[in-house]
Amino acid sequence: MPKNDPAPAAYAPLDPAHVSFSRALPEWLISNGVSLAFTSYQTGGLFLVGVDAQHRLAFHQVNVERAMGLWAGPEQIVLATRNQVIRFVNMLPPGETMNGADRHFIPRVAHTTGDIDAHDVTVLGDGRIVVVNTSFSCLSTLSDTHSFRPIWQPPFISRFSHLGSDPVTKSFNRR
Repeated sequence: MPKNDPAPAAYAPLDPAHVSFSRALPEWLISNGVSLAFTSYQTGGLFLVGVDAQHRLAFHQVNVERAMGLWAGPEQIVLATRNQVIRFVNMLPPGETMNGADRHFIPRVAHTTGDIDAHDVTVLGDGRIVVVNTSFSCLSTLSDTHSFRPIWQPPFISRFSHLGSDPVTKSFNRR
């Protein structure tokens, strides 16, 4: 598709006016005290769904390239994208609201990983982020000096392999 052509309708940004949902969803979110967060690889979006001050469904979309892995906690969200792992942090103090929302997540840290195909992500108890690094067939943490630091690889994988060589793979030691 030429660069100037608009994206196909299936990949157009989410328009809340064209979203279908059960009439019971806002009440269910309220009664359970939850909001929803999900990603769409195809549209490149992180979607946050909650309820506004008037008890109407509220949508927020963050556009990123190839949104994949997602982890959410009460005060932070971690998102794995095509080339980065981004940590969003709630900026609202306890008990404060903004436009009816009790959380307002903003991106605070982005680690550039390169295209490691991070399909899933979690945060350990000590705060370290671990990603399922499918391009290199391993679990890895983030690194201040390399694309990633491998921490585990299945025993049936004999070596790292990904369109060339990465200096981090030369120092990986199985334990």
